[in-house]
Amino acid sequence: MPAAPQYLRIVVNAERRYGLWPFTRRIPPGWADTYFVGSRMRCLAQITELTRHHGPAPSPGDHPDAAGRTATGRLGRITAAAPHRAAVLSAGRPLTFGELDRRAGALARAVAERGVRRGELVGLRLRPGTGAVVARLAVLKAGAAYLPMRDGSPPAQPDLRLIIAEPEYAGPARRHGLPVLVRRRDRAGGRAPAWVGRAVVPGDPAYVVPGPAPGGGLVFDHGRLVLAAAAATHAAGGPLPAGGPPEYSARSLDCDELVIWGQLLHGEPIRFDGHGVATPPGADDPDPHHARWYVLDDDLHPVPEGQLYLAADWLGGGYGGGPTRTARWLRPDPFDRAGGGTMLWTGHRARRDNGVLRLAD
Repeated sequence: MPAAPQYLRIVVNAERRYGLWPFTRRIPPGWADTYFVGSRMRCLAQITELTRHHGPAPSPGDHPDAAGRTATGRLGRITAAAPHRAAVLSAGRPLTFGELDRRAGALARAVAERGVRRGELVGLRLRPGTGAVVARLAVLKAGAAYLPMRDGSPPAQPDLRLIIAEPEYAGPARRHGLPVLVRRRDRAGGRAPAWVGRAVVPGDPAYVVPGPAPGGGLVFDHGRLVLAAAAATHAAGGPLPAGGPPEYSARSLDCDELVIWGQLLHGEPIRFDGHGVATPPGADDPDPHHARWYVLDDDLHPVPEGQLYLAADWLGGGYGGGPTRTARWLRPDPFDRAGGGTMLWTGHRARRDNGVLRLAD
């Protein structure tokens, strides 16, 4: 995490989300003081106590149409309506929604047979392409959440239960001391009926953002993932203003995840090029997430080079993994004119170079 000031204060917004704020700075609009000041560790411990008595912030999963607010439920409806529509285009070979569902169901069954239970975490050490999409859906069908492991480094997640890996990555993955499920070549699905999968609710964890934060990364539950994916599909178009996303922003936030689910959950195909997820056709905006990118110092003041933060409307609401983990990743947004907004620490440093953001690490 970025080096914190010596003293922080705990603040809270209208959504009952607690955040850490520099003690020497004026509290931003939409946030109220809880009158607790201390070190970072003391503040996080106090947030745990506060939420134990008052409960965490509400999740976007509190919705009468629960199935429509989960990634698996919404994708199931799309598959039932158009099973022959292309879902993934990779290396010139299309995979339909029906085939994706069958392959993911077979892999989900294997994940469950490895002892993975609902709500547990599965790491993915996979190359970009059709197999990676199948594995993501398979983990969700098994009722679990997934953590991308792009560089193969040891996971910071203390609760990782299983790793799904390409054959060439299986050996290094086993060094983590965890069970490894080797992903074999995808087949058309065979004669076995597709596994329906475990039922989930919008508040169940779905995706964990990779990062070096102690205690694990920010957890997107199903409801939050659906909301973020919806934002990712809406391209504003037009020229990108100064201060837009940094080059290779997927390295800093794994924005590819939002593109993948944004396409799938709207019945559109994901396209992979030689480098990963391709920009959806018609998305003229290089940053389709309607995000605001900040480069800030430890006191959250703008600087030419510093910690990279992202602010977006879909960051509001509750997250899985507990409010203390959320407070490690999300900070009050001092530039939100409406008040009460939050911004995400990406875990990377960035600098401004002639109005363009570039990663500096």
